[in-house]
Amino acid sequence: MERLNDYHDLAYAHLVEPMVPVDEVPYAVKEIAKHFRPRYKGTLVINGRFNRDRGNRVLEEGLADAVAFGKPFISNPDLVARIRRGAEWARWDENTFYTPGSKGYTDYPHLDG
Repeated sequence: MERLNDYHDLAYAHLVEPMVPVDEVPYAVKEIAKHFRPRYKGTLVINGRFNRDRGNRVLEEGLADAVAFGKPFISNPDLVARIRRGAEWARWDENTFYTPGSKGYTDYPHLDG
């Protein structure tokens, strides 16, 4: 990871927290942002099952420069407003992933109707 610091025109590094338990994997890193932030001096974007509080904590602790959200953005077209208001997040429908049409992509409700 330190070698990425040699690439001065690199926009950012985007890392993802493990999506499965890593307790039995001896070389696995459990807290990606905490592990790599001291090693990478550029802009660091982190992703992986973050909610509002956990995402804010990572930013406040300086472990990442940004938190990316994938599935929550699909099911919450107003995710930024929900984060600001502390509102509940709608759950995504995995049955609609990679299917044709708008169902599961553009039909999730907004907070204000």
